[in-house]
Amino acid sequence: AITSLCGENQENLQCFVDNGGLQALTDMLGASDVRLALAAALALGFCCMQDAHIRNIAASCGVPKMLVALLQRIASPAVLNAIAEIADAHPQCQNGFREAGIIPMLAQLLSPEDSEIYNKTAVTLATICNGNPASMEESGMRGSIPLLTAGLLDHNCANMSAMCLATICDNSKSNQNSATSCIPILVGMLHTENDAIRNLYATSALRSIAEGHQENLNTLRLE
Repeated sequence: AITSLCGENQENLQCFVDNGGLQALTDMLGASDVRLALAAALALGFCCMQDAHIRNIAASCGVPKMLVALLQRIASPAVLNAIAEIADAHPQCQNGFREAGIIPMLAQLLSPEDSEIYNKTAVTLATICNGNPASMEESGMRGSIPLLTAGLLDHNCANMSAMCLATICDNSKSNQNSATSCIPILVGMLHTENDAIRNLYATSALRSIAEGHQENLNTLRLE
C-alpha cells in the first residue's frame, strides 16, 4: 500500500513521514511476527531510497540498529535489500550500520552455498563501505576478504565478489594487503571467461587491489 500511495508521489511520501509513518515502520521491525517485520523492512527501504532527507530521519529514528537486529533474527534478502537501499551514499546511515556491528555479521553470511544470500550480502557490504573509510577499515572487514576470495571461484558468486572487492580495496592499504591472493584468481577470470560483464568486474577489482600498492602491482605484472 505504501508503495502504491507514495511511489513517484513526493507529496504523499512527505505526508506519510510527517505523520509518523517512518517511526511506526521502525517500531514494526521489532515485531514478533517475522512477516510483519519483513514487510516493514521492505517499506522502509522503499521510502528511504526516494530521498536523502528521509534517510536522515531514518538514521535519527534508529533504523540501522533495528535492521541489524532483524538481520540477526533472519538472514533474508529483503532485509539485506533494505539495508543497502538505506545505506546507499549516505554516510550517517553507513556509520549507523557499522556502529551496530553489521560488518562481522555480513562476513558470516558470505557462504557461496546460498548464492542469493551471498550476492545480496556482497552488495550490502560494498554499499556500506563505498566512500566510507571508517567502514573499510573496520577490523571485521579483513575476515570477509578470504570469503570473497572463495566466492570468486564460484560461477554464481564471482561477479558480486569482484564488485565488492573493488569497493572495499579502493584506497584502503590494509584491505589491499589482505586481497593479494585474489590477484591470480581475478586474472584467471579474464583469461578464461568470455563474458564482458564478468571481465569488467574482474578488471575493476584488480585496479582497486593493485593501484598505489607496489607489491600487488608486481604480483599483477607477474601474472
